[in-house]
Amino acid sequence: MKVIAMDELYQPNSPHEISLLEMAVMSFMTTPVITIAPSASLWDALQLMQQNRSRRLPVVQNEKLIGIITEKDVVKALANDRSVLCEIQDKLPTSAASVIERLTEVTFSESFFHIQ
Repeated sequence: MKVIAMDELYQPNSPHEISLLEMAVMSFMTTPVITIAPSASLWDALQLMQQNRSRRLPVVQNEKLIGIITEKDVVKALANDRSVLCEIQDKLPTSAASVIERLTEVTFSESFFHIQ
Protein backbone atom coordinates (compact mmCIF):
# COMPACT_ATOMS: atom_id res chain seq x y z
CA MET A 1 0.00 0.00 0.00
CA LYS A 2 1.36 3.43 -0.96
CA VAL A 3 0.79 6.40 1.34
CA ILE A 4 -0.02 9.61 -0.52
CA ALA A 5 0.75 12.95 1.16
CA MET A 6 -2.15 15.42 1.37
CA ASP A 7 -0.22 18.08 -0.54
CA GLU A 8 0.32 15.56 -3.35
CA LEU A 9 -3.46 15.34 -3.79
CA TYR A 10 -3.65 19.01 -4.71
CA GLN A 11 -0.69 19.16 -7.10
CA PRO A 12 -1.81 20.08 -10.64
CA ASN A 13 -1.41 17.16 -13.06
CA SER A 14 -0.64 14.75 -10.23
CA PRO A 15 -1.91 11.23 -10.92
CA HIS A 16 -3.38 11.35 -7.40
CA GLU A 17 -5.10 14.73 -7.70
CA ILE A 18 -8.51 14.76 -6.02
CA SER A 19 -11.01 17.57 -6.33
CA LEU A 20 -11.93 19.11 -3.00
CA LEU A 21 -15.57 18.59 -3.97
CA GLU A 22 -14.96 14.84 -4.35
CA MET A 23 -13.42 14.37 -0.92
CA ALA A 24 -15.49 12.67 1.78
CA VAL A 25 -17.12 14.96 4.34
CA MET A 26 -15.33 12.94 7.00
CA SER A 27 -12.21 14.90 6.04
CA PHE A 28 -13.89 18.15 7.10
CA MET A 29 -16.32 17.28 9.89
CA THR A 30 -15.90 18.37 13.48
CA THR A 31 -15.38 15.74 16.13
CA PRO A 32 -16.28 14.97 18.77
CA VAL A 33 -19.88 16.03 18.30
CA ILE A 34 -21.14 18.13 21.21
CA THR A 35 -24.83 17.40 21.73
CA ILE A 36 -27.58 18.50 24.07
CA ALA A 37 -30.67 16.77 25.47
CA PRO A 38 -34.14 18.10 24.62
CA SER A 39 -34.80 18.63 28.34
CA ALA A 40 -31.77 20.95 28.74
CA SER A 41 -32.45 24.61 29.40
CA LEU A 42 -31.84 27.48 27.00
CA TRP A 43 -29.13 28.57 29.45
CA ASP A 44 -27.44 25.14 29.14
CA ALA A 45 -27.49 25.44 25.34
CA LEU A 46 -26.01 28.93 25.45
CA GLN A 47 -23.25 27.81 27.82
CA LEU A 48 -22.38 24.78 25.69
CA MET A 49 -22.24 26.91 22.54
CA GLN A 50 -20.00 29.44 24.28
CA GLN A 51 -17.69 26.84 25.83
CA ASN A 52 -17.26 24.98 22.54
CA ARG A 53 -17.25 28.02 20.26
CA SER A 54 -20.18 26.59 18.38
CA ARG A 55 -23.25 28.19 16.86
CA ARG A 56 -25.34 25.05 16.76
CA LEU A 57 -25.97 21.96 18.84
CA PRO A 58 -27.55 18.70 17.70
CA VAL A 59 -30.39 17.71 20.04
CA VAL A 60 -30.16 13.99 20.88
CA GLN A 61 -32.55 11.75 22.81
CA ASN A 62 -31.94 8.03 23.33
CA GLU A 63 -28.92 8.26 20.99
CA LYS A 64 -31.18 9.53 18.20
CA LEU A 65 -30.89 12.94 16.54
CA ILE A 66 -34.23 14.68 17.00
CA GLY A 67 -33.34 18.27 16.11
CA ILE A 68 -30.85 21.08 16.26
CA ILE A 69 -30.73 24.31 18.23
CA THR A 70 -28.81 27.23 16.78
CA GLU A 71 -27.54 30.53 18.06
CA LYS A 72 -30.28 32.12 15.94
CA ASP A 73 -32.91 30.07 17.84
CA VAL A 74 -31.51 31.39 21.14
CA VAL A 75 -31.58 34.97 19.85
CA LYS A 76 -35.19 34.57 18.71
CA ALA A 77 -36.18 33.28 22.14
CA LEU A 78 -34.40 36.21 23.82
CA ALA A 79 -36.13 38.70 21.54
CA ASN A 80 -39.41 37.69 23.15
CA ASP A 81 -38.06 38.52 26.62
CA ARG A 82 -35.26 41.08 26.39
CA SER A 83 -34.94 41.32 30.17
CA VAL A 84 -33.30 37.90 30.05
CA LEU A 85 -30.23 39.51 28.46
CA CYS A 86 -29.40 41.19 31.77
CA GLU A 87 -29.73 37.87 33.58
CA ILE A 88 -27.46 36.17 31.04
CA GLN A 89 -24.89 38.96 31.31
CA ASP A 90 -24.64 38.34 35.05
CA LYS A 91 -24.17 34.59 34.61
CA LEU A 92 -21.69 34.37 31.72
CA PRO A 93 -17.97 34.80 32.39
CA THR A 94 -16.27 37.94 31.10
CA SER A 95 -14.60 35.79 28.42
CA ALA A 96 -18.06 35.44 26.87
CA ALA A 97 -18.48 39.17 26.29
CA SER A 98 -18.55 38.62 22.53
CA VAL A 99 -21.56 36.32 22.92
CA ILE A 100 -23.46 38.97 24.87
CA GLU A 101 -22.50 41.68 22.39
CA ARG A 102 -23.65 39.54 19.46
CA LEU A 103 -26.91 38.61 21.17
CA THR A 104 -27.60 42.21 22.15
CA GLU A 105 -26.72 43.55 18.73
CA VAL A 106 -28.88 41.04 16.89
CA THR A 107 -31.78 41.18 19.33
CA PHE A 108 -32.06 44.94 19.27
CA SER A 109 -31.36 45.46 15.56
CA GLU A 110 -34.25 46.34 13.31
CA SER A 111 -33.16 43.73 10.78
CA PHE A 112 -33.65 40.99 13.40
CA PHE A 113 -37.38 41.30 13.15
CA HIS A 114 -37.19 40.39 9.45
CA ILE A 115 -35.50 37.03 10.19
CA GLN A 116 -37.78 34.16 9.26
